Amino acid sequence: MIPLLDSVSHQSEISGTYEVISTLLSHAQHQLVESATERFDFQSGGKRVRLSCTERLAKKLTPAIEHLKSTPHHDSELTIIAWEGSPTPLELTPTEWQVAACWERSEPVRISANGAVALFDRYSSCVHLLDPSKRLAAIWFPSADEVPYWVTAAPMLRILDWWFTPQQRVLCHGAAFGNSTGAALVVGPGGAGKSSLALGALSAGLGYIGDDYVMVGAGETGAEVGTLYCSGKVEPEQLSLQFPQLVSYQHIAPKEDEDKVVILNPVEKMLNKAPIRAVIVPKICDSPEPVLNLIGSGEALKALLPSVLQQLNGSEQTKLSILSNIVTSTPCYRLELSQDRTHNVSVIKRLLQLEP
Repeated sequence: MIPLLDSVSHQSEISGTYEVISTLLSHAQHQLVESATERFDFQSGGKRVRLSCTERLAKKLTPAIEHLKSTPHHDSELTIIAWEGSPTPLELTPTEWQVAACWERSEPVRISANGAVALFDRYSSCVHLLDPSKRLAAIWFPSADEVPYWVTAAPMLRILDWWFTPQQRVLCHGAAFGNSTGAALVVGPGGAGKSSLALGALSAGLGYIGDDYVMVGAGETGAEVGTLYCSGKVEPEQLSLQFPQLVSYQHIAPKEDEDKVVILNPVEKMLNKAPIRAVIVPKICDSPEPVLNLIGSGEALKALLPSVLQQLNGSEQTKLSILSNIVTSTPCYRLELSQDRTHNVSVIKRLLQLEP
């Protein structure tokens, strides 16, 4: 889960000029020309995307999307540039906007004009830029060494959110797992048990779609969930104790000031997309046995919506419409979690008719 510092109540909104955002993107292109460039082509949500960045940043931004990698394409629908160092984007904004001052106070600043958008996010130490009309985006870091673990686990998240939402795809704060015939979408606030269920399902052999962010929208036969990231996050002491099957997977150890191990799941364990057969709202109860109860769509939406809109605000009405359609067209359940994690997963497998 990413920090909540860019929630509406803590974010400065500036009606800027399109020319400034365009200048920042041009600066990103120029900086990339000046450095060695890695190109990483991938497909997500049926769209072709290219990431162009330095080798140092590629090591931080590509591991969690390795399962989406595609053959090189010359007709990308979106190109994302990642760069680092000086001069910084903060130096190119008008002084009267006081972006640098907000940055020092760790106060995010969002600038929008003519469909283009920029977000200066001090907490994550990066600046995000998107101009849909140019099919161009960029993300800046002071240094590749300063990329935080949650960005490595979910790279380019805000840019993809801005870009996909107008295309009727929501980047949902939730987990998902199952098989090609159907998946469970697990939603709720941080600490509700979503990650434990997803990693438990992975350990039990189910296809893994995502742990923290997944893409949802309408599919050919109804609501559909698709993968974004192959990452999973867990506290170091929990990895060997609760998920010993995952210890051998590639992972990124936390730095001194970080509290989570980022697990990188193998490509063969990933499930690209699946119809949503159930929306699950977990509740930590530590009961002897898990209890599954049918709930109304309103209760499910109440559990789902706040974290989605707080984590990635913007385009609220579009997101509300898409998410409302999902919960009203899909059976929704509250799952009171038991102390035995394998039992929790088994209940969902039976619900999805993946086991007797």
